[in-house]
Amino acid sequence: MRSRYLPWLLLTSACLVAATPAAAQTESGIIQQAIPFDYDRDRNVSVSERPRPEYDALGLRAGGFLIYPRAEIGAGFTDNVYLSESSSGSDGYALLAPSVRAQSDWSRHALSLSGGAQFRRFFDATLRNENAYYLRGLGRADLGDSMSVTAEAQAGKIYETPFSNDGEALVTGVSSYLYNMQGLRGQYSLGRVRATVAYARNEFDFRGLTTGGARLDQSDRDRIINSVVGQLQYALSPSFAAFGQVSFSDTDYDRTLLTGQPNRDSKGYRVLGGVNMDLSALMRGSIGIGYTHRDYSSPLYRNEGGLSVEAQIEYFLSELTTVSVRAQRTIEDSNLSTIGSFFNNRFQLRVDHELLRNLILNASADYAHQDYIRSDRSNDVYRVGGGAQFLFSPTMNARLRLDYAKRDRSGFNFDGSLDEFRADVSLVFQR
Repeated sequence: MRSRYLPWLLLTSACLVAATPAAAQTESGIIQQAIPFDYDRDRNVSVSERPRPEYDALGLRAGGFLIYPRAEIGAGFTDNVYLSESSSGSDGYALLAPSVRAQSDWSRHALSLSGGAQFRRFFDATLRNENAYYLRGLGRADLGDSMSVTAEAQAGKIYETPFSNDGEALVTGVSSYLYNMQGLRGQYSLGRVRATVAYARNEFDFRGLTTGGARLDQSDRDRIINSVVGQLQYALSPSFAAFGQVSFSDTDYDRTLLTGQPNRDSKGYRVLGGVNMDLSALMRGSIGIGYTHRDYSSPLYRNEGGLSVEAQIEYFLSELTTVSVRAQRTIEDSNLSTIGSFFNNRFQLRVDHELLRNLILNASADYAHQDYIRSDRSNDVYRVGGGAQFLFSPTMNARLRLDYAKRDRSGFNFDGSLDEFRADVSLVFQR
């Protein structure tokens, strides 16, 4: 009796978590992929994933679950605390980030629940204080040997900056929004063929923003996005597969623009074709290239379409060094006047290196070019960073992070620039 009803109890539990606060964004960033990258065939292990039994958290046993509590405590510095183009002022801050994760270790089915928060308190600029949090739940029911159904829910509060994917180009300062996401995904495998269908609902509620001493209403950014994705994959070999993917989305804004003009309600689709691979001692990843199109409900905005790219590759330079590359080209909704959308072109490079068994270094570089369609306006965002993680024991490690970001706006009556250097150091306590 218990085994017969367990799959449905798992799905019900995961759906109930949807009533709690998750992370989501448009094609590239507010919205997570309804079908995650699926290229891992256990042929490679990256530096960040490599097991280190003498330093990995042990967890607390609770029946068929392992529970992993964690707390990060640190301090940091920024040289542009209000993220302003016209002036900059430095400030320090204290950081506290508690979290907990419960993960099943059953032979069949899976259930994972997690939650956490990040509190940032600035010493002088108290308007910049942050209270971010998240709750997540995922349940997978294995229905026989070839089929599984996964239910997922997330909710929380996220802070975005002028360097974020979907940030308002003219606004400086830090914006925040509440989000919730519910998703359901089914997967069926037969021989070399794997078929996946997924549905996701993402809702966003943007908070007011204080900038230049004034309070800015962002309620015209509030929206609900429903999306359906289907993917068919065929394995050409045990390490290499080709796939085709079709997705449809419906974006419904809660209200008109603050000016009273119609908002950017739209329907869109994307078609991708590509490959994913996991080649022993060499690389693994997924590359998809195709076409994306968006139709706006209001004639105020032009329907747009163009090239879409989604790629993520990990190259294993050696057992001690992993190089990760990610590239994206998607259509995102604009927040500028009557410009409907922009092409968001992003490229990310990251290197992780295990200098010592208990000392892991990383360096990264990101570039984004946001090209507003049928306009001379654009944003260029540059970001470089580095860090180190020193592992003391299974219960404690230390982290150092350095980050520099810059945003340049260009176009008629649109020029502007701002940058920020940030550094923080923290201790992580875990069990």
